[in-house]
Amino acid sequence: MHVGNNQFGDVVQRRMALQGKAGPAALIKNIRVFMICCFACLGGLLYGYNQGVFSGVLTMNNFGKHMGVWVVDPSKKGWLTAILELGAWGGK
Repeated sequence: MHVGNNQFGDVVQRRMALQGKAGPAALIKNIRVFMICCFACLGGLLYGYNQGVFSGVLTMNNFGKHMGVWVVDPSKKGWLTAILELGAWGGK
């Protein structure tokens, strides 16, 4: 079976024709993909904001007094952070 360059060129040309425009014009053409991208970006933004707020909470004196050993021991602090992030991920 002989596979020439022309055969691959035809396949590439056909796929390019089916694909349509690339870049931002493709997002406008397919609104479903654009909405999925917006939803994913919003989720990432909120997740990062939650992480930043909790890093500030961990340094607060009152939180340290209330939680005791959970913010002093690095291993327990890691578990506390992981549980919070798991709850944030599950709640979205």
